[in-house]
Amino acid sequence: MNTTACKRSSVFCRWAAFLTPTAPCSSNLAHYPPSARVTGVDLCVEMIAKARTRARAEGTHPRPRLLVADATALPSHLLANATDSHPGFDCVLSTFLFCVLPDEMQPAALREIERALRPGGRFRLVEIVFSNNLMNRRVQQLCARQIKFD
Repeated sequence: MNTTACKRSSVFCRWAAFLTPTAPCSSNLAHYPPSARVTGVDLCVEMIAKARTRARAEGTHPRPRLLVADATALPSHLLANATDSHPGFDCVLSTFLFCVLPDEMQPAALREIERALRPGGRFRLVEIVFSNNLMNRRVQQLCARQIKFD
């Protein structure tokens, strides 16, 4: 198995029910096992529509559940219906949410993530924060130019 596959499997393949509070990360769908129950939420209707279109076009995941919802106030029905037998999610994977969420809203989002997790569940956070070190920051900025969002 190559290194990339190992890294992907260590993040995505251990759990059955996932919550991702940022629908733009629909590009991650190819990395979830087909049996995973994936729920993505975003406050922006347009982002949910874009994620649905991308998921259908790529056909990489059977049926992700993509909903308009606020990551700082998740609806109770979302948590109750994570799976038939257990409320909550095995894993919450947050991709670039906190770097765009205002500081004053971040504690509420973290509380909701904690509420969304089953006992023993895992929280995975992917973010970008530019370094205070000028040399490192320039390298990050050069690399960031290579990242494309469509």
